[in-house]
Amino acid sequence: MDETGFRSFYDRTAPALRSYLRMLCKDAVLADDLLQESYLRFLRARIPDMNEFQMKAYLYKAAGSAANDHWKVENRERNRIKEDTQNIEPTADTSLSQDIGRFFDTLRKQHQALLWLAYVDGFQHREIAEILHLKDKSVRVLLLRARKEFANILRAKGIGPGEPL
Repeated sequence: MDETGFRSFYDRTAPALRSYLRMLCKDAVLADDLLQESYLRFLRARIPDMNEFQMKAYLYKAAGSAANDHWKVENRERNRIKEDTQNIEPTADTSLSQDIGRFFDTLRKQHQALLWLAYVDGFQHREIAEILHLKDKSVRVLLLRARKEFANILRAKGIGPGEPL
């Protein structure tokens, strides 16, 4: 497929595939990342002699595989974090620590992973992007959103300054 043919195929299929991915993962940013990954997988496959339906079918299969791969990595990371936190010695004020842990658990899974990787494990944005299969430039914005969300949760529970971010 040449560049013009691919561009035409992309223009015809991207809106519907993007809607499918947004429905599937309930996260617009992740859906856009998975959309790009799906087309990349499609192009890498270089499967000759496919009709329009076969190309769409392959593209949706690639999208589903990309989403599954993302969730596997996220689940592995979540399990690793659980194992690591089970071995942590309790602090002097365990009730506050447990409360904050419960509040942290109310964050979206992606926000939990971002905050943990950045502030507990100390990964750089580039490394976080690789671990979570995100764009490098997305990590900074997503971390900002995650920090704001967590700060607002803590403020709502009376922990920290009273003014919202």
